[in-house]
Formats: sequence, C-alpha cells, structure tokens
Amino acid sequence: AGQKTVENLFGAFSLGVDQPFRLGDWVNVEGQVSGTVERTGMRSTRIRTAERTLVTIPNGKLAEMRLETFAARDRFLFSTKVGLVYGTTATQLRAVVSGIEQVLDQQPTVHRESRVVRFSSLGPSSLDLEVVATFTSTTFEAFRDVRQEVLLGILEAVEREGASLAFPTQTIQLEDGRRDGRPARAGEVGTAPTGAPEGTSREGTSREDTSRQDTSRQDTSRAAR
Repeated sequence: AGQKTVENLFGAFSLGVDQPFRLGDWVNVEGQVSGTVERTGMRSTRIRTAERTLVTIPNGKLAEMRLETFAARDRFLFSTKVGLVYGTTATQLRAVVSGIEQVLDQQPTVHRESRVVRFSSLGPSSLDLEVVATFTSTTFEAFRDVRQEVLLGILEAVEREGASLAFPTQTIQLEDGRRDGRPARAGEVGTAPTGAPEGTSREGTSREDTSRQDTSRQDTSRAAR
C-alpha cells in the first residue's frame, strides 16, 4: 500500500510538471476512456465521460499511459464523401465541384492549403466526390456550426446544378421461362400446350386423355356382353 501511495504521489508530481492536460480539457486515455478532466488530486484523476459517468484513474498509472488531449488542437478536420447519381453529366459534375470549392472558400476559418474537392471514384451506385478541409476553430462547438453551414452549402450546390444525391440501389434483371435462360416451349413438361385452359400442364393433359381411353374401353366391353 505504501508503495502504491508513493507511485501515485510521483505520478501527480509528473502530471503537474508536464501538464499534458488541464482541468476542463477533453482527453482520451489510450482509446479506453474519453471525457472532461474534472479533478486532479494527489492520488488520482477523475474524468467525466460523455455518458456522465465518472472514471477515476490512479496518478501513478495515468502518468505511464498514452494521453490525447483535444484542447491543444489548433485545427478541426472536415471530411465527407458526396455521392451523385449515375446519369450526372460531366458538365454538371465539374460545376458541382466548383460550387463546393466556393462554399469552403466562403468560410473565414478554412485553411485553404488543406482544401480538397475532387471526383474520386466510380462507386457501385454513385459518382463519388471527396471533400476534405481543416478549419481553425477555438472550440468543438464552433466547429459544429461551421460543419453545418458547409454541409448545407454542399446540398445547395448540388441542387443548383440540377444534380441529385445518390443512395445505395441494386438493379435485378428477371427473365421469363427456363432457368437456363431459354424460353420454355409449348408441350414441354410443366408447360401448358397452346389452347389448353390456364393452369393446365402437358403432364396433366396426358393423364386426362389416358383416363378417358380407359373409360371408353370399359363401355365397349359391356356392350359386347
């Protein structure tokens, strides 16, 4: 117990000297715990998660863990994919790309050197545009507002050029007739001959003919007696 106490005291001292985070900072601890630093004591540090739970980590252990703090971030990354329907012309595609570039340029906090708007791929059900940019924002809340304005601007740029956003689709081609792709012929087993009542197969018709012949033979035998 005494050894653990000494480790936690040294951990608190190390955290105080290095200052990897401050009270109120949003941190990520080795991808396992994310939240706001609420308190740093001599023995442990408490982190409030997004689910409003409180996680307590001993300082001796915390000082040896990988810490990621978002408070020191100088830019926020915006990255999205815009899928347009097949049938969009090359002229429309170029106009949409140009329109999205203008939307990004109109944001005062955009880092222009990081801006990328390119036709990236022919997707399974869409023509894909890659949109990437970084923004200089002081808080994540401010970046959320910028992100919303950019997304709305992208929608307006697509609508203005008469294009449409794509969604996952699948086209299924159905063929009538046999499984091998050839149309079934009249008279084949399982197919009604020409002129037969609906729902009557060739096999069913043959059975009816045989039954009638048997009945006719019985009538002839009785008449002979």
